[in-house]
Amino acid sequence: MSKKIKYDDQINFVIKELKEDLSKAVENKSSEFREFVFSTITKNNSPNSRTVILREFEQDWILKIHSDIRALKVQELKKNEDVCLLFYSNKKKIQLRLYGKASIKKNDLKSWNGLSKWSKKNYISYNTPGNEIELKNINIKSTNIDEGINNFCTIIVKINEIDWLCLSRHGNKRAKIRIKRSHGLEELEKIWIEP
Repeated sequence: MSKKIKYDDQINFVIKELKEDLSKAVENKSSEFREFVFSTITKNNSPNSRTVILREFEQDWILKIHSDIRALKVQELKKNEDVCLLFYSNKKKIQLRLYGKASIKKNDLKSWNGLSKWSKKNYISYNTPGNEIELKNINIKSTNIDEGINNFCTIIVKINEIDWLCLSRHGNKRAKIRIKRSHGLEELEKIWIEP
């Protein structure tokens, strides 16, 4: 029997639990918050979404994911840094939408060195992700794993708004949290909104 999640009327509890869930998701491969939908804006101002893996979470609401520098999402971020991240926990019945600004960090040796050999192989393809190729040319890769660093990057997302929704037969709850940063300080504007 699953433990019933109880939320009091304090948004601070929601924030604390979110930080715990996202921190745990980095290491726990079975966490429902580990994989999420990452949406960017195309050159035609349309949303473009894909599933990614949470690689790092910092307590000041900065998240990191990995990508091939040649991927379309990276090109889209160079033109428009606005992103939306969508998480969902089926166990807790929580939908989490995070809005923020993304930047790209190339030559991130710390992240690269933390990857497994298997993960590094994802970055040594001669083909650019998303480009049309013949079936026989899928997965043609360099034999030198270390060459992958040239195609590897970290996408760093600085969250500026959180939209939290908890579904419950006892009544849904929804909160909006805006994160304002100034001179190295963080201020949270917290409100309850209609679900």
